[in-house]
Amino acid sequence: MLRFLHVVGLVLFLLVASLPRTFACEPPCRHAIAKAFTQQYWPLVQQVMAQLDMPLTRPVYKRPPPYQLTDVVPVDVLQETLADTARQVVKAFVNDTSYGLEEQIYNVMFNEEEPFKGDCSSPPRLDRKMPPEGEAWTMDECRRMDYRCGNPPSICHHIDLIKTRIVKRIQSQLSVTAAFDGPLYQPIAQECKENVKHILTKYGGAALLRDASIMAYTNDVVTDIRLALEDWITDHVNTMCTNPEQEEYCGGWEYALKLEILKWP
Repeated sequence: MLRFLHVVGLVLFLLVASLPRTFACEPPCRHAIAKAFTQQYWPLVQQVMAQLDMPLTRPVYKRPPPYQLTDVVPVDVLQETLADTARQVVKAFVNDTSYGLEEQIYNVMFNEEEPFKGDCSSPPRLDRKMPPEGEAWTMDECRRMDYRCGNPPSICHHIDLIKTRIVKRIQSQLSVTAAFDGPLYQPIAQECKENVKHILTKYGGAALLRDASIMAYTNDVVTDIRLALEDWITDHVNTMCTNPEQEEYCGGWEYALKLEILKWP
């Protein structure tokens, strides 16, 4: 009896082993696919960040500086200095974001909750473990690979899910910018205050560095900038990919991206 069970077990093992096993996307494949998604979403990030210029510089021109300050520093020089300060901080933030976006997209796809990893053979959906060298997966295989696992057809099939994850991650990253210690507000506030001190000293007004009206003016400007950041988050970040202005950045490229995904073994 034991010998019979052993034989049956061996036969079952051989049958399972003979089923086609679909290989998962290896690290070079994952990074290439994350990069392909990044190339699609980077123009969206640029479009959203471009909406910051006027809101961040408007408070500088709308809030009148006190006469104690303008008696020493020309108004246009003061305003241009503060506006340029905000623009330079935004530019640096955008540069930092450009370097980190691909990593964030890679993480939401492959490292975090419900990653696109794991066996794609149980249950079997495809008839081959990978295409022959020089060939791509097919759109039919993309359609058939209807559960989350680690191969390109699965990633292709779930492209809408991945798009939603990526947009939520971008929104999350941008939504913290208006916090007091956020990567946009904090450096803008610090740089504006430092540049007011610098320009006062440059024009011979060092004795006014502790003038209450000048300190109040600087605090009011940076508060206005933080409120502008909050409005930007509400109007442009929270509405990302539901805002008609962003439609061209959020879709219409899925088929081409699927073809790119399916090129990988």
